[in-house]
Amino acid sequence: MSERVQEVDNDPRVAEIRCRAIEVLGSEEAADAWIEKQSATLGASPREVLATGAGRNRVLLHLNGISRHRVA
Repeated sequence: MSERVQEVDNDPRVAEIRCRAIEVLGSEEAADAWIEKQSATLGASPREVLATGAGRNRVLLHLNGISRHRVA
């Protein structure tokens, strides 16, 4: 696990989203990359959005949308 990922796991907001991302994306590696990657939908990386007040809900809604599209 990279130092950056360990840092993410120490933040409970990010750790919660990471667990959901692993469920949706299928692997820890995919989830870790997704958390750091700039998202056109969110306007920033999920991790950056989580730093805002409404960030958790925005990121969860985004993940739920990804989940729906992967199942369809």
